[in-house]
Amino acid sequence: MQNHFKLFVTGLAMALVSACSSVPLASSDADAAAKKFEPTPGKVNFYIYRHEIYGDDRSMAISIDGKVVGHTRSCTYVLKTVEPGIHTITSQEDSKTDLKIENFAGQNQFIWIEVVTGLVPATSALHPVDATTGQTEIERCKLVR
Repeated sequence: MQNHFKLFVTGLAMALVSACSSVPLASSDADAAAKKFEPTPGKVNFYIYRHEIYGDDRSMAISIDGKVVGHTRSCTYVLKTVEPGIHTITSQEDSKTDLKIENFAGQNQFIWIEVVTGLVPATSALHPVDATTGQTEIERCKLVR
């Protein structure tokens, strides 16, 4: 029963992304290539994503080291390749949240954006996750241009 519910929620989320997303989505080919999760030699790949349907009406700006690299909505992700080292990831909608993280060459780094909405302004939290979790959750998402 739990698996059927997960499939239903995943399908609903994908329908919402297709029908309601106002962020520019990449082509299906670009999305498929990104989901091969191949590390870039000498660089770091940041996969920054929102896999839940909560807060779909909220477009969240994503920055790396102060430079906006994209916007996410529910069930979308940004892929950005950067130099190795210490980087600050920022998500911002009603409030701003930062995560400082060190990365090494040839690494994929997965960051989950948890969005909390309600009567107060929307907030977010940034969570580094392991590769297995990140890849599984990104499979349900679409790449943002």
